[in-house]
Amino acid sequence: MLAVRLAVLAASLVACAWFALGAVQVHDQNRAAALIPDQNSLTAAQAHTILRLLDRAGTLNPDRNIDILRAETYLHTGEPRAAEREMLRVVRAEPMNIEAWFLLEIASAPQDRATERLAIAEQQQLAPPVPLAR
Repeated sequence: MLAVRLAVLAASLVACAWFALGAVQVHDQNRAAALIPDQNSLTAAQAHTILRLLDRAGTLNPDRNIDILRAETYLHTGEPRAAEREMLRVVRAEPMNIEAWFLLEIASAPQDRATERLAIAEQQQLAPPVPLAR
């Protein structure tokens, strides 16, 4: 009977730790997202803080939003190649993620026109233009 109680206690502690880690990761992801500006560039210190938060947020998180936020950070620090690498990994894993294709278009635009055209074509496949109603 004692062994069963200890096993249940151990399982409960593991479950609590798992949920606590998840809460910390969501908090770090939200903090990082809030620190990424809409249009301005980031300083090296700001980018370091955001990337550190995203690293912690992605510890056991399979969600690709961490990678998307990381790519946005790279774009705001003037590193389009790093952003392009991140987005290529995301679109390979999630080919129907239109947000990833959009960011891949932005990241590849200055240096890789073929990838930019591919990203535009994929976006049009995922969300074709809708004709105006008359």
